[in-house]
Amino acid sequence: MGHEATGKPSRKPYPGPWFQPWPRNAWYVAAGRNEIGRTLLARELLGEKVVLYRKENGEPVALTDRCPHRGYPLSKSELIGDQIQCGYHGMMFDCTGQCTDVPSQAGTVKAMRTTVFPLVERWHWVWIWMGDPELADPALIPASGYEEKPYNNEFLACVTIKANYQMAIDNLLDPTHASFLHKGALDDADSKDMACVKIHNHQEGRMVFQETVIPRFTPNAGIAGAFALEEAVPVIRKAKNMLHAPCFINANAVFCDSTNPDTVLSEFIASMPIVPAGPGKLHHFLATSSTFPLNDGHRGYFLNLIDQDLDAMEAIQAAANPADVDWEMSVRSDETGIRARRILMKMIEDEEQASVVTA
Repeated sequence: MGHEATGKPSRKPYPGPWFQPWPRNAWYVAAGRNEIGRTLLARELLGEKVVLYRKENGEPVALTDRCPHRGYPLSKSELIGDQIQCGYHGMMFDCTGQCTDVPSQAGTVKAMRTTVFPLVERWHWVWIWMGDPELADPALIPASGYEEKPYNNEFLACVTIKANYQMAIDNLLDPTHASFLHKGALDDADSKDMACVKIHNHQEGRMVFQETVIPRFTPNAGIAGAFALEEAVPVIRKAKNMLHAPCFINANAVFCDSTNPDTVLSEFIASMPIVPAGPGKLHHFLATSSTFPLNDGHRGYFLNLIDQDLDAMEAIQAAANPADVDWEMSVRSDETGIRARRILMKMIEDEEQASVVTA
C-alpha cells in the first residue's frame, strides 16, 4: 500500500499488514479472566513468552516464562503456594519475579529474577502492560460500553491465528467480506447486502467508529437462529463497530422492527481484543453480550466465523513477501481499516521518537 496506508510519506515505508510491528506502551488483553487459575498458563504476547496464574487469594500474576538460571519454561514447572518452583533445578520464584530459594546452595542471588508485568482485571479480561511500567495507568484501559447493560455476557474463546495482528483488525473493520468469506452466514448468499452496504466512519483520537444500516434485511434460517429473529421477516439491520487502538474491537449488531425503528428486536455485541503474539501470530479473543442467552448452537456459529477468518488470514500471511511493499491495493470500503493503520503507525512512531529522546 506504500504511502497510502499512512496518509503521507513517513520516515520508513509502511511494512504492510503482514509485517506490522506493535506499540508496547498500551494495555493488551493477556487472557480471559476465567482462563487464569491455579494451573500455570503459557501465552506468547508481543513476542515474549509469559506465564500466568492466580495467587491463593485470587490475584492474577504474569511473569516472563523463563527461569533465568538455564532458561527452562516456568510454565512447565510447579506452582507451590504463590511461588513457582522451576522444574529443572528447583529454584523458587515469587510473584514479584524474585528468586527466593536455590536448592543447591545456601542463600540466593539477588540478580536472579524474572520480569513481572502489571495486570488489571476488567469485565471479561485480564489486561497486561508490557511497555514502560511507569506509564501503566489503568485509566487507559478501554471500556466495552456494555458492562452495565442487563445482557447475557459470556467469554467464549481465545483463538490463535498464524497471521499478523493488523490483518485481523483490517478484517473486523471490513463488513464487505462477509458476503463472500462468510457466504450465507451474515447475509443472504444471493442478495450480498453486506458487500454493498454504505459505510460511515469517524475518528476520535485513538478510537475509530464505523456504522452501517440495511433498511430492509430479510434473515435466512441460519441468521435468524443466530440472532434470535424470525426467519424471512424483514428487519432494519444496524451495525456499529469500534476500535480502541491498539487492540480492542466491539462489533455491535442491532436488529429493529421494520415498521417501528425504535423497537429493538435483538442486539448482539462481540467484544474482540486482537493481540499480537509475535510477528506472524495473533490471539483473537471473543466475548459476547446479547439480549438473548447463547446456547451451544450460537457458540458454534460465531466460532465458525472466526475459523473462516483464520483460514483467509493464514493463507494471505503465508503468501506475503516482505519485499513487496506495494503488494496490495485498497478500495473505498477499506477506509476504516486505513484509519486504524494510521493510528497504530503513529503510536509506534511516537514510541520510537520518545526512545531516541530518552536514550
